Amino acid sequence: MKLRLRAMFDRLQNVLLISFALIAIVTFVVELWTTSAIVNNYTEQAENDRVARDMNLAIAFYERSMLQIDGATRRLAGDSSLAEQIAAIQSGDRIAQIDLERRMSRDLGTIHPLGTHFVLIVDRDGNLVAANGIIDQKLERLPATGNWSDFPLLATVLADRQNQAATEVVDQALLAQIELDERAHISVKWTPKASPEMFDPREGSAGLAQVACAPVLDRGGELAGAVLTGYLFNNDFVLVDRIQAIAGVDTVTVFFGDLRVSTNVLENGKRAIGTRISEAVFETVLAQGEPFTGVAYVVNEWFITRYVPLRDHLGQVVGSLY
Repeated sequence: MKLRLRAMFDRLQNVLLISFALIAIVTFVVELWTTSAIVNNYTEQAENDRVARDMNLAIAFYERSMLQIDGATRRLAGDSSLAEQIAAIQSGDRIAQIDLERRMSRDLGTIHPLGTHFVLIVDRDGNLVAANGIIDQKLERLPATGNWSDFPLLATVLADRQNQAATEVVDQALLAQIELDERAHISVKWTPKASPEMFDPREGSAGLAQVACAPVLDRGGELAGAVLTGYLFNNDFVLVDRIQAIAGVDTVTVFFGDLRVSTNVLENGKRAIGTRISEAVFETVLAQGEPFTGVAYVVNEWFITRYVPLRDHLGQVVGSLY
């Protein structure tokens, strides 16, 4: 009888030991899982907060660049003598031409830092009267023969006589008139996870630019022309590098459609110009016009990212800021 009770006691003891061990293991696993989940959630939230902070800073720098361009344009267009200078230049007055080019150069000098910037003066029909630019940090006189009336932003300003400033697509033919078409050219590269079709068929040839335009009125209030100032992003890295250096943002990209035209994202040690946005981001940001936040494939690896659409003066999506 004692042996039977002893055996039963031993079995009960073993069961209890095993039960306590299982409870301890389960408790440990649950605590480990809970701790891991908390840490992962905290880390993910911290990363998302940082990306949101980075994007807010990038947008602030982007908008400041636009404000500088708009301010320079308004100052030049608001000069009461500009309408008279346009008429004088069209009649062949060389002194008026030189004086206007000096004023244009002075207004360009108020923009900082200078990238690939240009300022154009056109008459009421969109004909170029004068053109200056900053190319590779050097002031250059640009060709002033041609007509920009087909540029939608300028056409809007000439029609309603109201200032406009937006991110615009500038066609290759217009850029060729001021000899910036080659600078805008970008060879499109095959990119993993990109959309089968490009967002804009002009990608690679046309330029994406911040553009401001203001009407020029004569002393009687009649339209005499317009001032158009732009910052061409294609193959220019001044703004993206400034955001990275001053704001401490890891990487920054300006996309024309789904094409990287200005970036400090690297591919094999070189800027990933000509690579394209992932299809998942394409659908959200370009097709739907909504911001994208989350993990995305960037050139050749995964990152926690944020993209916001860039729109022209008509509200149409023309690219994105990453």
